[in-house]
Amino acid sequence: MKSLTRVALYALVMSIVPLSYTYAEDAMVTEEEEEPLSLQEAAALVNAQKTASDAVGGTVSGAVTGYYDIYARQLSFREKTKVFRGSLENRRIEFEDHRIPSLDAYKDVREEVYRAETAAYQAAILAAEDEEYGMMEDEEEMKPKKKQKAAEPEMVSYDDQEAADEDNVPVKEIPVPQDDQAESDVSVKKKVVTSDDAPDFDPQNL
Repeated sequence: MKSLTRVALYALVMSIVPLSYTYAEDAMVTEEEEEPLSLQEAAALVNAQKTASDAVGGTVSGAVTGYYDIYARQLSFREKTKVFRGSLENRRIEFEDHRIPSLDAYKDVREEVYRAETAAYQAAILAAEDEEYGMMEDEEEMKPKKKQKAAEPEMVSYDDQEAADEDNVPVKEIPVPQDDQAESDVSVKKKVVTSDDAPDFDPQNL
Protein backbone atom coordinates (compact mmCIF):
# COMPACT_ATOMS: atom_id res chain seq x y z
CA MET A 1 0.00 0.00 0.00
CA LYS A 2 2.84 2.35 0.91
CA SER A 3 4.64 1.54 -2.33
CA LEU A 4 1.55 2.50 -4.36
CA THR A 5 1.23 5.78 -2.46
CA ARG A 6 4.86 6.63 -3.09
CA VAL A 7 4.51 5.83 -6.78
CA ALA A 8 1.45 8.07 -7.09
CA LEU A 9 3.22 10.91 -5.25
CA TYR A 10 6.27 10.58 -7.47
CA ALA A 11 4.11 10.71 -10.61
CA LEU A 12 2.34 13.82 -9.33
CA VAL A 13 5.63 15.61 -8.58
CA MET A 14 7.04 14.74 -12.00
CA SER A 15 3.93 16.12 -13.71
CA ILE A 16 4.06 19.43 -11.79
CA VAL A 17 7.77 20.18 -12.00
CA PRO A 18 7.99 20.59 -15.83
CA LEU A 19 4.87 22.76 -15.87
CA SER A 20 6.18 25.17 -13.23
CA TYR A 21 9.52 25.28 -14.95
CA THR A 22 7.83 26.28 -18.18
CA TYR A 23 5.86 29.12 -16.51
CA ALA A 24 8.99 30.42 -14.81
CA GLU A 25 10.90 30.36 -18.08
CA ASP A 26 8.11 32.30 -19.86
CA ALA A 27 8.08 34.87 -17.08
CA MET A 28 11.79 35.40 -17.35
CA VAL A 29 11.57 35.87 -21.07
CA THR A 30 8.72 38.45 -20.66
CA GLU A 31 10.67 40.43 -18.06
CA GLU A 32 13.67 40.51 -20.31
CA GLU A 33 11.59 41.73 -23.25
CA GLU A 34 9.49 44.52 -21.52
CA GLU A 35 9.16 45.58 -17.90
CA PRO A 36 5.77 46.87 -16.59
CA LEU A 37 5.31 50.57 -15.88
CA SER A 38 5.08 51.94 -12.41
CA LEU A 39 1.86 53.47 -11.12
CA GLN A 40 3.18 56.98 -11.55
CA GLU A 41 4.25 56.26 -15.11
CA ALA A 42 0.86 54.69 -15.91
CA ALA A 43 -0.95 57.79 -14.51
CA ALA A 44 1.27 60.10 -16.52
CA LEU A 45 0.53 58.04 -19.62
CA VAL A 46 -3.22 58.45 -19.07
CA ASN A 47 -2.96 62.19 -18.44
CA ALA A 48 -0.94 62.59 -21.59
CA GLN A 49 -3.91 61.61 -23.75
CA LYS A 50 -5.65 64.38 -25.75
CA THR A 51 -9.08 63.93 -24.08
CA ALA A 52 -7.79 63.55 -20.53
CA SER A 53 -8.91 67.06 -19.59
CA ASP A 54 -12.52 66.38 -20.71
CA ALA A 55 -13.22 63.86 -17.93
CA VAL A 56 -15.29 65.15 -15.01
CA GLY A 57 -14.70 63.63 -11.60
CA GLY A 58 -15.80 64.15 -8.04
CA THR A 59 -15.26 63.08 -4.47
CA VAL A 60 -17.56 62.19 -1.59
CA SER A 61 -16.84 63.11 2.00
CA GLY A 62 -16.53 60.23 4.40
CA ALA A 63 -18.38 62.08 7.18
CA VAL A 64 -22.12 61.28 7.45
CA THR A 65 -24.08 64.47 8.00
CA GLY A 66 -27.55 62.84 8.07
CA TYR A 67 -28.99 59.34 8.04
CA TYR A 68 -32.57 58.35 7.08
CA ASP A 69 -33.68 55.42 9.23
CA ILE A 70 -35.39 53.18 6.66
CA TYR A 71 -35.97 50.44 9.22
CA ALA A 72 -37.98 52.68 11.55
CA ARG A 73 -39.98 53.79 8.50
CA GLN A 74 -40.91 50.17 7.77
CA LEU A 75 -42.30 49.78 11.30
CA SER A 76 -44.33 52.96 10.95
CA PHE A 77 -45.65 51.88 7.56
CA ARG A 78 -46.79 48.57 9.06
CA GLU A 79 -48.80 50.33 11.76
CA LYS A 80 -50.43 52.70 9.28
CA THR A 81 -51.25 49.77 6.97
CA LYS A 82 -53.11 48.04 9.80
CA VAL A 83 -55.19 51.17 10.36
CA PHE A 84 -55.94 51.44 6.64
CA ARG A 85 -57.08 47.81 6.41
CA GLY A 86 -59.36 48.34 9.41
CA SER A 87 -61.00 51.30 7.68
CA LEU A 88 -61.57 49.18 4.56
CA GLU A 89 -63.25 46.48 6.65
CA ASN A 90 -65.54 49.04 8.32
CA ARG A 91 -66.46 50.43 4.91
CA ARG A 92 -67.27 46.94 3.63
CA ILE A 93 -69.59 46.22 6.56
CA GLU A 94 -71.39 49.54 6.12
CA PHE A 95 -71.75 48.92 2.40
CA GLU A 96 -73.27 45.47 3.00
CA ASP A 97 -75.82 46.98 5.38
CA HIS A 98 -77.13 49.12 2.51
CA ARG A 99 -76.62 46.63 -0.32
CA ILE A 100 -78.62 43.68 1.04
CA PRO A 101 -81.96 45.55 1.51
CA SER A 102 -81.57 47.11 -1.94
CA LEU A 103 -80.95 43.71 -3.49
CA ASP A 104 -84.02 42.20 -1.82
CA ALA A 105 -86.21 45.06 -3.01
CA TYR A 106 -84.86 44.67 -6.53
CA LYS A 107 -85.72 40.96 -6.55
CA ASP A 108 -89.29 41.65 -5.35
CA VAL A 109 -89.91 44.29 -8.03
CA ARG A 110 -88.40 42.09 -10.71
CA GLU A 111 -90.68 39.20 -9.72
CA GLU A 112 -93.78 41.41 -9.95
CA VAL A 113 -92.73 42.72 -13.37
CA TYR A 114 -92.13 39.20 -14.69
CA ARG A 115 -95.54 38.05 -13.42
CA ALA A 116 -97.30 40.99 -15.05
CA GLU A 117 -95.55 40.41 -18.38
CA THR A 118 -96.34 36.68 -18.27
CA ALA A 119 -100.04 37.30 -17.58
CA ALA A 120 -100.24 39.84 -20.42
CA TYR A 121 -98.55 37.43 -22.81
CA GLN A 122 -100.91 34.58 -21.92
CA ALA A 123 -103.94 36.85 -22.30
CA ALA A 124 -102.74 37.90 -25.77
CA ILE A 125 -102.34 34.26 -26.79
CA LEU A 126 -105.84 33.36 -25.57
CA ALA A 127 -107.34 36.37 -27.39
CA ALA A 128 -105.62 35.35 -30.61
CA GLU A 129 -106.90 31.76 -30.24
CA ASP A 130 -110.47 32.97 -29.59
CA GLU A 131 -110.34 35.22 -32.63
CA GLU A 132 -109.07 32.39 -34.82
CA TYR A 133 -111.75 30.03 -33.47
CA GLY A 134 -114.48 32.63 -34.17
CA MET A 135 -113.27 33.05 -37.75
CA MET A 136 -113.40 29.28 -38.23
CA GLU A 137 -117.00 29.17 -36.95
CA ASP A 138 -117.99 31.98 -39.32
CA GLU A 139 -116.49 30.09 -42.24
CA GLU A 140 -118.40 26.94 -41.27
CA GLU A 141 -121.67 28.89 -41.18
CA MET A 142 -120.98 30.48 -44.58
CA LYS A 143 -120.39 27.10 -46.25
CA PRO A 144 -123.50 25.64 -48.00
CA LYS A 145 -125.04 22.84 -46.06
CA LYS A 146 -125.08 19.45 -47.70
CA LYS A 147 -128.49 17.93 -48.50
CA GLN A 148 -129.33 14.92 -46.48
CA LYS A 149 -129.87 11.76 -48.45
CA ALA A 150 -133.34 10.32 -48.45
CA ALA A 151 -133.72 7.23 -46.36
CA GLU A 152 -133.75 4.12 -48.47
CA PRO A 153 -136.86 1.94 -48.15
CA GLU A 154 -136.49 -1.02 -45.96
CA MET A 155 -136.70 -4.52 -47.43
CA VAL A 156 -140.02 -6.17 -46.66
CA SER A 157 -140.48 -9.93 -46.49
CA TYR A 158 -143.38 -11.85 -48.16
CA ASP A 159 -145.30 -12.13 -44.93
CA ASP A 160 -145.08 -8.40 -44.39
CA GLN A 161 -146.11 -7.82 -48.01
CA GLU A 162 -149.22 -9.95 -47.62
CA ALA A 163 -150.11 -8.10 -44.46
CA ALA A 164 -149.56 -4.81 -46.28
CA ASP A 165 -151.86 -5.95 -49.14
CA GLU A 166 -154.57 -6.60 -46.65
CA ASP A 167 -154.19 -3.10 -45.26
CA ASN A 168 -153.99 -1.66 -48.80
CA VAL A 169 -150.51 -0.26 -48.14
CA PRO A 170 -148.25 -0.07 -51.18
CA VAL A 171 -145.09 -2.07 -50.65
CA LYS A 172 -141.95 -1.99 -52.80
CA GLU A 173 -141.52 -5.08 -54.89
CA ILE A 174 -138.64 -7.30 -53.92
CA PRO A 175 -136.51 -8.41 -56.89
CA VAL A 176 -136.54 -12.14 -57.40
CA PRO A 177 -133.04 -13.59 -57.83
CA GLN A 178 -132.45 -15.35 -61.14
CA ASP A 179 -131.38 -18.94 -61.28
CA ASP A 180 -127.82 -20.06 -61.92
CA GLN A 181 -128.53 -21.04 -65.51
CA ALA A 182 -129.67 -17.57 -66.46
CA GLU A 183 -126.58 -16.04 -64.85
CA SER A 184 -124.31 -18.39 -66.84
CA ASP A 185 -126.03 -17.32 -70.09
CA VAL A 186 -125.54 -13.65 -69.34
CA SER A 187 -121.83 -14.02 -68.42
CA VAL A 188 -119.25 -13.06 -71.10
CA LYS A 189 -117.71 -15.91 -72.99
CA LYS A 190 -113.92 -15.96 -73.02
CA LYS A 191 -111.89 -17.18 -76.03
CA VAL A 192 -108.80 -19.22 -75.32
CA VAL A 193 -105.94 -18.72 -77.84
CA THR A 194 -103.46 -21.57 -78.29
CA SER A 195 -100.38 -22.15 -80.46
CA ASP A 196 -102.49 -23.80 -83.13
CA ASP A 197 -104.24 -20.51 -83.77
CA ALA A 198 -100.97 -18.68 -84.53
CA PRO A 199 -100.23 -17.79 -88.23
CA ASP A 200 -97.62 -19.65 -90.23
CA PHE A 201 -94.02 -18.46 -90.02
CA ASP A 202 -92.97 -16.28 -92.99
CA PRO A 203 -89.31 -15.08 -93.09
CA GLN A 204 -90.27 -12.28 -95.52
CA ASN A 205 -92.53 -10.61 -92.99
CA LEU A 206 -89.93 -10.26 -90.24
